[in-house]
Amino acid sequence: MTGVPRHIAEHRLNVREGCSPVRQKKRGQVANINQAIQEEVGKLMEAGIMKEVHYHDWLSNPVMVKNHDDSWRILRNVGATYQRLEDKAFYKQIGRNLEVYVDNLFIKSRMEDEIVRDIEETCKTLREINMKLNPKKCTFRVEEGMFLGYKVNTRGLKVCPDKVDAVLSLPSPKCLKDVQKLNGKLASLNRFLAKSAEKSLPFFKTLKKCTKKSDFHWTAEAEEAFKQMKQLIAELPMLTAPMEKEELIVYLAATKETILADFIVERLEEESPDTLMEVEEELPEPWILFTDGSSCINGSGAGLILTNPEGIEITYALRFRFDATNNEA
Repeated sequence: MTGVPRHIAEHRLNVREGCSPVRQKKRGQVANINQAIQEEVGKLMEAGIMKEVHYHDWLSNPVMVKNHDDSWRILRNVGATYQRLEDKAFYKQIGRNLEVYVDNLFIKSRMEDEIVRDIEETCKTLREINMKLNPKKCTFRVEEGMFLGYKVNTRGLKVCPDKVDAVLSLPSPKCLKDVQKLNGKLASLNRFLAKSAEKSLPFFKTLKKCTKKSDFHWTAEAEEAFKQMKQLIAELPMLTAPMEKEELIVYLAATKETILADFIVERLEEESPDTLMEVEEELPEPWILFTDGSSCINGSGAGLILTNPEGIEITYALRFRFDATNNEA
């Protein structure tokens, strides 16, 4: 990011020395996407975020993602680096009056008269690290509105009617991809579906040992579960998922990427809002830890790779004895 000091956070590719990059087959783009690529690259080069380099071998295709306003942007996979940047910059506020997820900032104020104070504190930190926000993507003093597919207010969350219609309009799956699409749409409604994993079990069974398209078989059990699931989902627009406490919500987004909807309903710890975290002394030769977690119908777990200053790697994998989402894992 232009302006942010490199000593705070810097992105690099962890490519093992001696490994050659994988060359992708060059893929052509349709005219409108190609135009969007040219415009986006031009903006990034003008801002100093990208520069032209020359390789003997062509390496990878640009990946385009459509925004909510039907414009296009280039997908840049630097989320973990951005998360580290914000964790480091906002460590005094996170968990107290601010939540951060990748490239989103979410300010949560307890009382109405604390709103300005919390925004001022956040903006002060932004100025200290010279981070810029896009005013078009910032929203202040939100008490009710659409957010991540939910209608949010002080009473709770309501499901987005578009997500309900997306499932109700689906025909019975005829191939492996159809089932995967169904499971993805159901995942966005899990908050409102009691025992959703159990009800979706017949769908997952159709994927078991389905290594190629010819292995797919949509069973009578799966069809009956599909009809029952549609009936339950049709009733969802009438339901509200309650919040644990009424909070006045202030939302400030650096971009409009995905942010955990659970941040909205998470209750702040019952401690003084002025309590700050102590800064730990940085080790001269730190150990480096890489972690990753996942969750599926069979359970949740995490993997760790710890590297000491001498470069020796220690790996460990563990399974949780409790249910968790991917983000919690």
